[in-house]
Amino acid sequence: MMLLNVKELDGLKNSAQSSRKRKLKAIFLAEVAGVPSQENAPEVFFDRNFDTALKLPSLRDDELLDLCQIAYFQQVDLEDLAAYQRCEKEQKWPARALYLSAELEAVKESSGL
Repeated sequence: MMLLNVKELDGLKNSAQSSRKRKLKAIFLAEVAGVPSQENAPEVFFDRNFDTALKLPSLRDDELLDLCQIAYFQQVDLEDLAAYQRCEKEQKWPARALYLSAELEAVKESSGL
């Protein structure tokens, strides 16, 4: 049996986190492609908000992407986004994914996207 020390475990965790971030960033960039951005380059925006999103408990990939897109379309950081603040307050609730999906659609409609 092979046992890993703490440093090796942290390395594996960081590697998995980096892989997840790269995958989600590629999807995010494809979703916001062509959307004019006055202030934030999409790559920089995603990098700046990724760790903030991960503070939410049991955050699924689709929820993270919805949150980042809502914030990007509204040109605010996640911490200042009402949808993020609700998620932070209520933590994990059964309809969180539906709520975020509906919020994203509302933002897209109001922005003409």
